[in-house]
Amino acid sequence: MTNKNIIPLLGTVMLATTLHAAELHVAVTGKDTDPGTLAAPLRTIQRAADLAQPGDVITVHAGVYRERVNPPRGGESDAKRIVYQAAPGEKVEITGSEIVRTWENVEGDVWKATLPNSMFASFNPYADRIHGDWFDAKRRVHHTGAVYLNGDWFSEAAKLEEVLKPAAETKLWFGLVGPESTTVWARFNGVKPNEQAVEINARQTVFYPAKPGVNAPPPMGLQMPRGIKTEDMLAAEGPGLDGFAYHFYGGVSERCMPNPAAKADPVGLALSAEWLGRTEHEEAYYQALRDKFEPGKPMWLAETAEAACGGDPWASTFVDSFRYLHQLGSLAKIGVQSVMHNTLAASDYGLIDQTTLAPRPNYWAAVLWRRLMGTKVLEAGAPNAPNQYVYAHCLAGHPGGVAVLAINADQKTPQQLNLGGSATAYNLSADDLLGTAVKLNGAEVKLTSGGDLPKLNGVKAAGSVTLAPASISFFAIPDAGNGNCQ
Repeated sequence: MTNKNIIPLLGTVMLATTLHAAELHVAVTGKDTDPGTLAAPLRTIQRAADLAQPGDVITVHAGVYRERVNPPRGGESDAKRIVYQAAPGEKVEITGSEIVRTWENVEGDVWKATLPNSMFASFNPYADRIHGDWFDAKRRVHHTGAVYLNGDWFSEAAKLEEVLKPAAETKLWFGLVGPESTTVWARFNGVKPNEQAVEINARQTVFYPAKPGVNAPPPMGLQMPRGIKTEDMLAAEGPGLDGFAYHFYGGVSERCMPNPAAKADPVGLALSAEWLGRTEHEEAYYQALRDKFEPGKPMWLAETAEAACGGDPWASTFVDSFRYLHQLGSLAKIGVQSVMHNTLAASDYGLIDQTTLAPRPNYWAAVLWRRLMGTKVLEAGAPNAPNQYVYAHCLAGHPGGVAVLAINADQKTPQQLNLGGSATAYNLSADDLLGTAVKLNGAEVKLTSGGDLPKLNGVKAAGSVTLAPASISFFAIPDAGNGNCQ
């Protein structure tokens, strides 16, 4: 079950006139023959997209826009983007659905609407099948069409007979496409659809370039209200999943969604408790869904990185290693079994530079995690100070041993950590938190002249140790004698 009326996060957009940056206005009271000024706005976002040039801004005013926007061009650089935005303080909705008020009663709570195929132009979602090796159709046909009652999504029935059955808890629809028209049947339990807001999917996308290579970031502040909720899909799918996988990004990169505040102080953002805590907040949401629909099934974070749309420029620097390792530690403690980082070698969030193939800071962080932190999670106790994050696992390859990950996200204040014994320390730091060079115990770590991984040797540590400001430390304690790690 999917709804294609979405904005895919694929690359970069934002608008103009021919000679200089301009602002084009769109309003439901406008006309596409008007110039697009505030006093004489355009009617459709598509017309503004057709006129816009790199550096221009398209400001969309309050209202619901039922259209598909096909941006013909994008920006030339970060400084000359085509920007789509809602007018400040105004509610703007763009949707791929259409309201239908021609429902005819069939019997009881079952109604049907017969719609001309011309309504769907070149794409009819009631003939478009959902398919792919990722999709379990459960020996039936699913379409990308949908019916909504006051914003709530109906499930598609496999057969018309299912809709005609006596009233059931599940709201159902069924569609049949003919040569000239499409008929949609739906069960509206106790509701007269022509007196309510009933909508159907009518477009494949609402904001998506038809030709490749057009960098088009999502509009800012425009709402896409008609979409299938995760809970709807899980309810329709029923039990039987092997695992509960989800994706998470802390935000959208500046190449797709300009964020002046983050750009002004990326280090402050990257080390803030609010930014680091987004991982647990998102996991809690999906864990609640897992517990409701697939209790006991393993949790997998199947795709993650610093920010969607390629990552911000600082995703390739040491400051993002705080997020990466905090994410691994906190999710392991919660019980998430797998974390899949996006990507190995592509864009700003890649672990390896795709041009030089040089490891980035997150690569070295991943190597140390893999070598030291075993799969069994231990209780590390409460942190000793604000902005301190401590995680403990059984030491990989050493029965009875313990590995500790300690993060000091405070930029100015050193912190103390009591190890309670002798350990080998692997301290990661950087002279420039926004640089790609990372130090291990004070010496820059990089590939050998032959392109091989260097030896990652630790230093001795014992008792109470100092965590330097803005640093990450692993401690290996092979002789801990922890009975949980045998």
